[in-house]
Amino acid sequence: MSEQRRASLTKEVDPMEYTRKLAEFCHAVSSPSLPAEVVHKAKLCLLDYVANIYGSLALKTVRDLAAHIRDLGSPPRVTALGCGFKTDLHHAAFVNGTAAEAIEAQDGLRFGGNHPGAAVIPAALAVAEDRGAGGAAVLEAIVAGYEAANRPAAAMHPWHTLGGFLPTGTCGTFGAAAAAARLMGLDRDQFLSALGNAGYLLPLSMAEQIMGGFTIKIVQGGQAASTGIMAAGLASVGVTGAPYVLEGSALNGGFAKITSASPPNLDRITDGLGEHFSIMDVYFKPFTACRHTHGAAQAALELAAEKAIRPEAVDTITVQTYGIAELAVGKGLGENPSFVSAQFSLPYVVAVCLADGRLGPEQLT
Repeated sequence: MSEQRRASLTKEVDPMEYTRKLAEFCHAVSSPSLPAEVVHKAKLCLLDYVANIYGSLALKTVRDLAAHIRDLGSPPRVTALGCGFKTDLHHAAFVNGTAAEAIEAQDGLRFGGNHPGAAVIPAALAVAEDRGAGGAAVLEAIVAGYEAANRPAAAMHPWHTLGGFLPTGTCGTFGAAAAAARLMGLDRDQFLSALGNAGYLLPLSMAEQIMGGFTIKIVQGGQAASTGIMAAGLASVGVTGAPYVLEGSALNGGFAKITSASPPNLDRITDGLGEHFSIMDVYFKPFTACRHTHGAAQAALELAAEKAIRPEAVDTITVQTYGIAELAVGKGLGENPSFVSAQFSLPYVVAVCLADGRLGPEQLT
């Protein structure tokens, strides 16, 4: 391809400029203009995040991972929550994001399939602690980060997951980069580059890891948080990323297109931007298992309480559910069961609900 042709193609960018509009909005978020209910929801997300971390410390895998990071001996600058040590900025975000994800009670966006808190909040808190930022700045970063994570996820849902990716790790990196960029004080151009850099650096986050019950799954939030901080940090020293990373140019389809099994709805990135905050659509889990198991779990718990079912009297259980739930959680524990395979097994969850009459970490870890 000639240089002249290449130059002309790179200028053929979607006129909607989805990435730029999202970046400019996130850069401009300020506490005085945020609705009270949005600020309150950000505080609830922060509390939920902390609770998930301390709940996850009961897992040996999480404790061993934290010990590994501690033993690396990085400069003690940022707290690994509940772990009794400090480490460098990136590793602290990695440990905290992993712990926030591991117990599988993290917050989530139904029509995005992602868990923004496990990626955005560890990045925000790590940079805030490192730089001495206050509470208002942290809440602004959380709100902005949720927008940057949730809106791309919603634009691709469910096709991103059906294409083999986990949006907590992928889209969460955009959210973490936005949160970090806020707290680093990046200007508008640098902020836009932080999102572009995030699109280049983000983890692949293969959905296959969940389907197989492999425990590497738990690091998706931590990896996104750490990578997002790196993306923003690089932008702060002049490293530039594509300002159209989400929608792409004529040379390529952009992140949203190339990681979706079907064309994304890019308008979801900017629809209602500034009028409706996506953090208001975030749910909190009643059970420490994949959200796709919760409907059947609740029905099984109610049935167990009402009928006093004896497990030995049950021959078969039939569950009617929806397609993506069948794909994500419609399997048994597999040949090498783990706490991840238990959290993502609808047959196991329903069985243990009927057997124990409750569903929590004791049943799933």
